[in-house]
Amino acid sequence: GDGAIRKFPEKWREWAPHHGRMLHSRQLQIALRGVALLRVGGIMSYSTCSFNPLEDEAVVASLLSRASGALELLEFPKVPGLEVRPGLLKWEVHDESAGKLGTYADISRLPKQERRRYRSSMWPPPADAQRPPLGRCARLFPHLRNTGGFFIALIRKTAPWPPLRPSLRAFPTSPSPAAPSKARSENVLRRCPPELLSELPTQLATLATEAPETPEAGASAKAGYS
Repeated sequence: GDGAIRKFPEKWREWAPHHGRMLHSRQLQIALRGVALLRVGGIMSYSTCSFNPLEDEAVVASLLSRASGALELLEFPKVPGLEVRPGLLKWEVHDESAGKLGTYADISRLPKQERRRYRSSMWPPPADAQRPPLGRCARLFPHLRNTGGFFIALIRKTAPWPPLRPSLRAFPTSPSPAAPSKARSENVLRRCPPELLSELPTQLATLATEAPETPEAGASAKAGYS
């Protein structure tokens, strides 16, 4: 990420705002999977080596919104000797050709094939009572303590999430092919000719009397068994 620009100055030659846009959805999917695996009461550290808010605060805001109150954004603790800046509450989304896109609705100015690049979660949440406290996130800048650049958000899981799916056992299941139902067996018998059914007990008795004896140990080869 661009947080490593001080360590790798050559990144300046290829840096562009759209790099964060390209990683937004992937970062969000990783974070969603992380909190899904997190136990209730556990804390997840979502961190990046990027300054781009589309990878940072936008992902955290979308994560909290999707969890419907099951996640809590914690205040970043004060660490002696570590100077940080708070997370951003607002930012801008820019397109390479159209320039600034003030809202998600502005993607209508783009050709249809280019609109798929954007997600509504890339824009900052509205400034109202429901806006997540993104200022609790921490931003580490290289010039503050001679470090690399980082973004950190501490998230606690306060309730089970995502909701458990109903058990598959609640749905009726078809009988196993290896165990035919009684109705199917009776149907086969009804299709047999009467004369065959009358001879069936006699034939079964004959099979029982002609059944070969079980070969003794060591005689399997002589009896033709392998």
